[in-house]
This record gives sequence, C-alpha cells and structure tokens, in this order.
Amino acid sequence: MKSSRYRPARRALPLVSAALAVTLTAAACSSSDSSNSSGGGSTDITVVHANSIDTIDPIQAEQAETDTVANVVYDPAVTYDSNNNIVGVLADKFTVAPDAKSVSITMKSGPTFHDGTSVTATDVKYTLDRDVAVGTGVASYLSDYASSTVDSPTTLTITLKDANAFFLGMLSKIYILNSKVVQAHAGTDHGQAWLQSHDAGSGPFTVGEQKSLNDITVNRYDKYWNYDKTRPTSMRILRVDQSATQAADLRAGTADVALKLSSADALAIGDTGNLKTAWINSGLSEYIFFNTNTGPTANPIVRQALQYAYDYEGGLEKVWNGKGALLDGPLPPTLSCEPKLGGYKQDLDKAKALLAGAGVSNLHLTMRYQPALAEFTQEATLFQSNLKQIGVTLDLVPITFSDYLASLSDTSKIPQVMLLGDVPRFPDTGIYLNYVYNSKSVGTNYSGFSNPQVDALLDKAKVTSDPAARCPLYEQAQKIIYDQAVAVNMYTYQQPVSHRADITGVVASPNANPITLSTLRIS
Repeated sequence: MKSSRYRPARRALPLVSAALAVTLTAAACSSSDSSNSSGGGSTDITVVHANSIDTIDPIQAEQAETDTVANVVYDPAVTYDSNNNIVGVLADKFTVAPDAKSVSITMKSGPTFHDGTSVTATDVKYTLDRDVAVGTGVASYLSDYASSTVDSPTTLTITLKDANAFFLGMLSKIYILNSKVVQAHAGTDHGQAWLQSHDAGSGPFTVGEQKSLNDITVNRYDKYWNYDKTRPTSMRILRVDQSATQAADLRAGTADVALKLSSADALAIGDTGNLKTAWINSGLSEYIFFNTNTGPTANPIVRQALQYAYDYEGGLEKVWNGKGALLDGPLPPTLSCEPKLGGYKQDLDKAKALLAGAGVSNLHLTMRYQPALAEFTQEATLFQSNLKQIGVTLDLVPITFSDYLASLSDTSKIPQVMLLGDVPRFPDTGIYLNYVYNSKSVGTNYSGFSNPQVDALLDKAKVTSDPAARCPLYEQAQKIIYDQAVAVNMYTYQQPVSHRADITGVVASPNANPITLSTLRIS
C-alpha cells in the first residue's frame, strides 16, 4: 500500500505502505547461474526475493525491497521487540515528554560505523535533518519534526512542531547515517546518488560485491557492537521474481532462503530433506475497501450488505490453504487494543434483506484489484461470484498499486471497491488507525473515510503520552469504524519463507515483512 509509506514488496503495504502490489517484472535472473551458489552447511548464503531494488539509501526503507538490505546494513536509534514494545538499538535511553512535544535520547557509547568512527548524537541529528530536507520516503514519518539539539556527544533532544505520542515509534524506520561520510559525498542531492549503492551504516553487515542492486552481497561486520559469530558470513541478496524459480533454486541448492514463494510452492516444499518452511504471521491482512464518499458505497447499509456476501471461510481455505485466521474487525491481529467485535460471516439472506430494506436493486459495482498476484485474482473472482448470488453485478478491473496510491489524494477518484493486502508499517495501533482511518490522512486513508468522532478519538490519542491511556480511545474508534462497515475485513494470512534446514531465526519481525535478515543464524 506505496507513496511514502511502508509496503510489503510493493504490495499494499502498505502503507504498506504492507504492507500492496505492482505488476511483477516478467523475467528476472535465476540464482542457478551463480558462481556464489551455496550448498548445505555453507555460512555464505543466497537469499532470493521478488521485485526490483532501486536504491539502498535507507531514506527509501518504507519500500520492502530497499529495507531488505537497509535493515542489515544500518541501525535505527530504537526498534520494536517481539511484544511490540519500543526498545533501544543505538539508543540507550529515551523519554517522551509528558506533553508529547519532545523526545530525549541518550545514545549507547559502544556502537561504531563501518569505518570505525563512533555513532554520536550528531549523526542522529544529521540523519533527521537530511531526511526532512530530502522530503521523500521515510520523511513522511517526520512530518512533526521541528529540530534537534545536540546536548553532548551521546545526548540530544528532538523538538516537535505538534504533540505526537507516536513519533518515538516511527523512529524505528529512521536508519542512522554516518554524517561525515555522507557529507563528504553529499553533492547537490544530500548524498542520494552516492547512497544508492554505497554504505554509511553501523549495522551487522557491510555492503560488498554488487553485480547490480538486484544482485548485491553484504558481508558480516566482525566489529559490530552486537557481534554474533553464528550470523552468516555473507548474504547474497538476489532478485528472482517467479515463485516457481525460487522453489527450483532452493531444491537445487543455489538458494538458501526464499522470501516470496506462493502458498502452493511453499506447501510443496514443506519440511523435506534439507529444506524447511516457516509460516510467518506478519499481520499481512486482506481487505475490500469501499469508497465511503461517492456512489452507492457511500451508503453504510449497502456496505454492510456487501460484507455479509463474502465467503470468508471459503476464501481463507481455497485461496490461502487455510494458512491464516479470520479478522474480527479492522485491526490486523498482530496489533494490540483490539475490542471483541465479532467479525462477519457469510449470510446471503441477510445481505439481500439489507439491500431490499435500503431500496437498492440492480446494483452494479466495479472493483479494482492487482492481478500480478494469483491469490488476488482468485479472491476477486470469489467476491464477484458471491455478489452475483445476492443480485449484484461486480466488474473486475485491474489496477497497479502505484495508480491506486495516486487515487488516494482525491476522494472522488478512490476506487468504488478495492481489494487490498495491507501490513502495518509499524506494530503500533495508533499509527495504523491514524494512517488508514483519520480523515486528515490524505494519501493513506484507503476509503476516504471521514467520521468526526473517530478523528477526535485518534487526535486525542496522538497527544496522550501514556500508552495505557490511549488503548480505550483506540477501542472506541474501532467500534465506530466496524459499525460503519468501511471495509470487508477478510483475514490475515501467513507468508511462507522456505529455507535451508540449518538456518535458524526465520521468524516474524515487527519491523520488516515478512522477516528481517538480521535474525538469520547458521546452526
């Protein structure tokens, strides 16, 4: 879902920005032609992914492809742990002011960049200032940033334009740059051209050989402040678009980790021989969003009828092989503060009755979807069939993710009905609800939804520094969103990652989709 927000492999992520899909390039190289192929037991591994990496400049880390490399080459000040709590990475301590208008950070004293220089508060300030100056990518997370004051080599205070209790969490996508190195290559574009293919990070890996950005090797940095000798010695990160080719490379031993397999190919691999498959619950969920402003879908009764038409259990089982769970409401299940809303089940008689009661007949709708994913086509066809059973005609019209994102800037251009896969860009309920349902979030509000009560609740949460006090506000907002039938909340589904059996750490990450390569270890 992409834009300047996180999206999973240019699928809705995405925001994401989903984290949302563009048409896949038909042909990509196979790792089987590589002289760097890695057989079982090698500590030099090959990771195959889909879609193009256009830059490794971490300012574009809202794109899953860039983030695949950036999150092993760079470190943020803070991140989220497996319980969705904010924890320090380069930061030792951090405090949000009671009025949520500033953040104080104390840096750890040990971390160094790959050139051996210490990571300092000045580097944090430089990174924030540079991102805002460039104004693209992760800069969208810094819209409330005003300035930073460096108080000492290890301490700084970040001042915000407006109160924003979510700001600290969004720093988890701001990777800290070596200010001296980038300034030396700043040119006229704040170093974007240089950082497209060069490294100014402090992460566990350094950038090595590059045949192209779609065939790039990163090498373990043995002076890393949190060094672990069981990390791979090197990782070749290679673009292979086709799932069948990724699967073939795994079986041939020329790939060791496959990030973008179809469910069918992953099930065929399973846990056999030297290969294993992990089913990752990243929070990636399916929705059918309605334009809530214009046309027949502006009527909440019509939207509710369409919710009752979909075959939820059949879609999860037939399309995703049962690898997931039905959604209870608008929130992906990986996020907290979710009230018990009950969810929807298919009830065709109720759907027909709602339409009849609203005086709606001969309803003809158009749904946009992304045919690059076979699963999306299957879901679109299923919904079309379901609606036919209640007397509604649904036309299916393809759209690229980039065109969909462009439509979000004008509520009159938002698709009448849109099938979307979305992953939270941050494991934070407030950030997610604000991006998707606050009327002020033009460009990320998938339905153009506008409700003064919801806006007031989310605005109040944004200026409330106590996380526990924000939770009841989120729950109230979700109940209103659910009652307004903004979308068909379908299901969350697990993403398969197949890998060599002696590779461990293939686990869900709150900070990357579907996994972060920084957790991989060779057992």
